[in-house]
Amino acid sequence: MARRGSSLNVTGVMCGLCAHTGPKCNRPQSTLPTLSSCGLHDRMHETEHERQKMRLAISLIVSMVLAGAAAADVGYSVFGVRPGDVLNMRVKPDPRSPVVQTIPHNGTGISLTGVSAGGDWVEVTHQRRRGWVNGRFLGYGTFGPSQIPALLDCTGTEPFWSISLRPGHARADLLFVERRLLFRLTSAKPALGRADIWQIRGAAKPGEMSLIVQHKSCSDGMSDNRYPYSAIALLSGLEMIAGCCRPGAGR
Repeated sequence: MARRGSSLNVTGVMCGLCAHTGPKCNRPQSTLPTLSSCGLHDRMHETEHERQKMRLAISLIVSMVLAGAAAADVGYSVFGVRPGDVLNMRVKPDPRSPVVQTIPHNGTGISLTGVSAGGDWVEVTHQRRRGWVNGRFLGYGTFGPSQIPALLDCTGTEPFWSISLRPGHARADLLFVERRLLFRLTSAKPALGRADIWQIRGAAKPGEMSLIVQHKSCSDGMSDNRYPYSAIALLSGLEMIAGCCRPGAGR
């Protein structure tokens, strides 16, 4: 305890508290140390920097959540399975792996987890169960003649281009502009009142894709080949292109 009549060395106390963060206080005792003299200004600056980093991290997390929500808009159904048969969900991406559960030939409400494996295997969820299926047996729409497969190869001539649809993504090879783009599928919806026409949308860093597929016989204009689907594609920064599609070949 200070003796009566003695003065308290405020400067010394303040410098003692902040000596571990700032420069030594060599000011006269009659002068109080400033925030900068004790390094407190630097601490406040560091705290604001940490807040900025936290805000950036939160914004990135929100963006990821919104992107996941967009991907969740793409729902799949069972495609190419005969009535009375089932699609097996397996523990691993292997046709010999144990079955988690079975999905009927007209099953719907299948969602991707975003995980894929060799070949066309994709991990899905259905009725709160998780397992692996071959993407060749996934499609858009309900079971019937207007259903569209999730594996779809589209092509056009003059100009030459191709778009390969796979569960969760699409690859566009645009030969006429010498560009190759990979899109993450964000939605797949039928036209109002027309179950045979579907709009499949995708997003990529350079822009967006909208592919309109119709269950309609189509000719490529250069051969006698007939395709079961016609297509119109709109890609950011490019003119509208048209062509034909057929079910994609499995890998």
